Amino acid sequence: MPGTTTVITASPTPLPRSPEILTERLQKREIRTRLVSAPYIRYLFTNDRYRDLEKQITETEVPMNTDIRPVCYPYATVIWLSRFFPKLAVADLPGFGTGWRGFGYLPWMIVPAIALLFLAGRLSRAWRRGLLVAAAGFIGIVFEAVLLLAYQSKEGALYQDIGLLLTTFMAGLALGAWFLNEAVRWTGLRRQRTRRWGIALLAGFGLLGAAMIGFMRGILPGGLVPTALLMAAAGFLVAGVLAYASLYRVRDQQTVIAPLYAADLLGGCLGSLMGSLVLIPLLGLDGAVTAMILLTALSALLI
Repeated sequence: MPGTTTVITASPTPLPRSPEILTERLQKREIRTRLVSAPYIRYLFTNDRYRDLEKQITETEVPMNTDIRPVCYPYATVIWLSRFFPKLAVADLPGFGTGWRGFGYLPWMIVPAIALLFLAGRLSRAWRRGLLVAAAGFIGIVFEAVLLLAYQSKEGALYQDIGLLLTTFMAGLALGAWFLNEAVRWTGLRRQRTRRWGIALLAGFGLLGAAMIGFMRGILPGGLVPTALLMAAAGFLVAGVLAYASLYRVRDQQTVIAPLYAADLLGGCLGSLMGSLVLIPLLGLDGAVTAMILLTALSALLI
């Protein structure tokens, strides 16, 4: 807002914990104020809310604010959601920003549920292909969101090079679809050989997730080029899984393209919503990638 002034104060030594120092300064310097007085300062230091707030601060464990787990991101997400759901503005979300530990047994209930869903999908060849493509779309979009946020936090500028990075993701999609189609034709449509491509693609997702964690933690070099390569790899793997599902044990490819494309869009949509509104705010960038590596391992049940 025009005319707004922001004042930041700091101290090299701990702040006073008793009212005597401040009241003495107020009286000694003969400062005349309309609201602040010695009894008022004494009340601020001795009321019940002061002690309760001090106790809450000392007993509450909060994660450290880092580039891969920025505290501002989950709070900004909740503030934006509160425009549509006003009660979220004052809600104290359980497990908010505490990683896996804040959810108790919930993660260990979700993992078996997904495993059972994937095992049930094996009973139908169509559902098996659709779930595999949806899982790949979900993982790819979460990887894309994490890479964009990680790059912006490292560069210190919002929206920098987003167009170029999204272009590399799309280029990876095109390359992955073409490569898998040609690779399957080159190795032939024998079931065992074709199935190996599916295993290799899921292994690629796992390796990509590990590389992303190394990139975010500074183990691997960062910058525009490494981020673009990781984005392209994510797109390559997503399109590769779609191509694999449309070729493996498929006689008439035209009959499966529409359902698989719908599954890919559905998985990408869910990945965008869950990744940006749930996984990244609650688990951080590295936690979201770890969750996707686990989902990749479960997706092996669909190969």
